[in-house]
Amino acid sequence: MLRPSSMKQSAYTYLSIPLGLLCLILVVSSSCKKETVYAPSSLNRILGFSVVAPGGESLQGSVQGDSIVVYWPSYLAIPDSVSTEIEVSEDAVVEPGAGTKIALKTGTAFKVVAANNEYKTYYLKLVVNQPGIELYELNGFSTTKGGAVNIQLYTILKYIIEDTTVTKFWLQNEAGDALSLPWDFTEQGGSRFVQLKVPNDPAYKEGAYALKIESGTVSYLSSNAIFGILYPGSAKPKADNITEPITVKRGETITFSGSGFFDMKEARLFGYDANWNEQEIGTFTLENFTETSVTYKVPDNFPAGTYELGGWDTDGIFIQLRTSDFIGNWSWSGSNKVYVNIDGNTSFTVE
Repeated sequence: MLRPSSMKQSAYTYLSIPLGLLCLILVVSSSCKKETVYAPSSLNRILGFSVVAPGGESLQGSVQGDSIVVYWPSYLAIPDSVSTEIEVSEDAVVEPGAGTKIALKTGTAFKVVAANNEYKTYYLKLVVNQPGIELYELNGFSTTKGGAVNIQLYTILKYIIEDTTVTKFWLQNEAGDALSLPWDFTEQGGSRFVQLKVPNDPAYKEGAYALKIESGTVSYLSSNAIFGILYPGSAKPKADNITEPITVKRGETITFSGSGFFDMKEARLFGYDANWNEQEIGTFTLENFTETSVTYKVPDNFPAGTYELGGWDTDGIFIQLRTSDFIGNWSWSGSNKVYVNIDGNTSFTVE
């Protein structure tokens, strides 16, 4: 038979076990109801960046440090602004935001703010992905003062940046002096052209020039003087007709009269053979000229004889006085010479 003290101890033991378990259950239950609390994120990175070019083409940017480098193709005109597509760190925000029109130029800033309000500023860097400039020089280009020259893009002229603020044109003379050419774009028949304008200014003298181009980081200088500034057609000199027979002596001079003579050169004399083939007879060398007269020396070896001025038979002779090449259909190769015709229908004797 148990004693009372033993009975109390036994009761206490049986009661204490369930009570301990109950406390353990309560503690575990209480801990399961607690939520983990994280500090706000400090991430403020740009994970992806692109701009939408004209025509809808998407151009990806490359994030390098605090720079966002966008490589712009040279065949696309650079607009003032573009829309952006931007991906940033989770919970971060960017200003200006995705889809916003931004200035398309180096230095445009983007501020990325993390959830904890720490921020980082990124800057756009625009790089034109541009090969060397190419220009088809064969035909050359020419116009008068105050006129313009159209050069077709993508065929005659390639790989310039189509932006008047970063592409420049100059005319360069033999001494290396350069004259700037204003320019713009024009379109004809569905083709796009660069239009170069020659100012009506005394500094732009008639003559031949090399064409110099700078566009972005590349430059070009034509290998020949392919650009001509021309006199107007009305500037071409006029010679008086010869109506009376002329006799000249070899080794002596002959003078022709007229108006507007300038930049005179040698005189050419030619005729035709029995088969109507043009043949050179000789050349008179220039002695001097004024606005109304020009004098030549008859060479000692000029074929003597009596010719028929303006005649088409084998004894016929034609006389042309060469003037400036920068009138009319100019060619940088020098193949198109400009002459003033001496008209008449009379005898021309060389003794």
